[in-house]
Amino acid sequence: MSNKVDVFNETDLLRKGKLLSQALKASLPPRIDPATISTKAKIPFKALCVREVLLYRVSELAEAALRCYEESQLVATATLSRALMESVALSYWLYKELQHTLDRGTSDKINEFLGKALVGTRNETTPLLAHNVMNAIDVVTVDIPGYRSLYEELCEIAHPNWGGGLGAYAELNTEEVCYELGLACLPRPLILGPIVTALEFFLTFYDGMIPYLKQFAVLCEKEIAQ
Repeated sequence: MSNKVDVFNETDLLRKGKLLSQALKASLPPRIDPATISTKAKIPFKALCVREVLLYRVSELAEAALRCYEESQLVATATLSRALMESVALSYWLYKELQHTLDRGTSDKINEFLGKALVGTRNETTPLLAHNVMNAIDVVTVDIPGYRSLYEELCEIAHPNWGGGLGAYAELNTEEVCYELGLACLPRPLILGPIVTALEFFLTFYDGMIPYLKQFAVLCEKEIAQ
C-alpha cells in the first residue's frame, strides 16, 4: 500500500483548490429572483434561496481556508474546512430532499426542511429549530463513506483538544527535552485535502440540482392548480 504522503502533491492540489474557489466566486449571483423559478408557487423560491445562500457561504469559506493554508495557519484552515464540509453537506441534503420529493410526487414534507435551512436557529431567535449539522454530515456519508470520519478529524483540530493545541503547535525536542513551538506542525494533506475534495463534490451536485429545481417548480405549480 502506498503512503498517502508520497502521492500528496501540495503545489498541484493547492492550485486546483484555488481554481475551484475562483470559479465559485465568479459564479456568485447578485440576486435571487423568484420569477426565475416560479411565478405561481412560493416553495421553489425557498429551495432556490437555500441553494444560492449556501453557494455564497461555501465560496467565502473556501477562499478564506485556502488563504490561511498558504500562510501556514493550519488550525484556522482546519476550522474553516470543517465549516466548509458542513455547508457542503447541507447543500447536498437539499439536493437529496429535492430528489426524494420528486420521487414521492408531493411537496408536503420538504417545506419544513427548507424553513429550517433558511431561518432555523439554535438560540431561539426564530420559532424554527435549525438543522443538526451532524444529520447533514450523515446524509453525505451514506454516499461518501469517509465523509464523517474526515469531518471528525477536522473537529479534533478545530476544538482546543490535543490535535488543536499541543499537537498543532508543539514538537518534542528529545535531545534538549523541551517543546519547540511553531505554526506548521499539522499534517498538510489532512488539512488541504478536504477543501479540494469538498469543492469538487459541491460543484458536481450544485450544477446537477438545476433540473431537479425545475421539476420541483412544475410539481408545486400542479399542486396549486389541483
